[in-house]
Amino acid sequence: MEKERFEEIDFVRGLAVVFMIAYHAMFDLRIAGFLDLQIGSFPFEVFANVTAGTFFSVVGISLYISFSRTKKEGYGKNYRLKKYSVRGIKLLGWGATVTVITYFLFPDMVILFGALHFIGVSVMLGYGALELTKGWKKFYRFTFLITIITAVFLISGSVRNLRVDNPIFLWLGIVPHEFQSLDYFPILPWFGLVVSGLILGEVLYPRGSRRWEFYRIGNSPLELLGRHALVVYFFHQPLIYLSIYLFALFSNLNESGLIAPSVDLLSWLSGG
Repeated sequence: MEKERFEEIDFVRGLAVVFMIAYHAMFDLRIAGFLDLQIGSFPFEVFANVTAGTFFSVVGISLYISFSRTKKEGYGKNYRLKKYSVRGIKLLGWGATVTVITYFLFPDMVILFGALHFIGVSVMLGYGALELTKGWKKFYRFTFLITIITAVFLISGSVRNLRVDNPIFLWLGIVPHEFQSLDYFPILPWFGLVVSGLILGEVLYPRGSRRWEFYRIGNSPLELLGRHALVVYFFHQPLIYLSIYLFALFSNLNESGLIAPSVDLLSWLSGG
């Protein structure tokens, strides 16, 4: 029997996917020299962070719902441990694939710990927090989770400008000198958003069921995107690259209102 999906969660996740694609498209066009945008400026940073924060909060909400349902259906701790360990490892596998691809295409900006790596680790850590506190009273559970959030953000602020000689703590948020990456989401501070999602999940979906009825979205394109967010995330960048390349081949860029490319497209796409 197929489990009920909450369409409002798929809708919000789909909206975050659209924002993510838009940001990456602008970033790629800027890197390729087709748009004169200050991607690192404050408005773009806010846009990128809000998009990522929304996505990761939904990860926490979904994890809480899934965990609650396994409890309600009578599955034991060993089943849950296997389920969320396998889920996390699969996501890390997708992340490792991205690492290998970017190593060959963009050797100077390899994705070593991007969104997929982060979500994979967060699923396992988030599961651990839920398993640890499952028998606690809500007040103590929320206090514990809020303490994690506070600690994550406080420690993140302390290590933000710290630089080291090797990437061993990259996953945590401590980066080497001159570090650059196309996609980077360390545990500090982003895990705080996932834990926030665990709390929101219990507030909005206690024991895995809706607390309140939300406006029904219907079968919208955003809901469909949200259902397949992982696949969209994995393939959207190659499609953006291909679109830019085809656009460059078949358009007169100098007459389009865009600036002339500052790099050779074939070199850019191949990492050369």
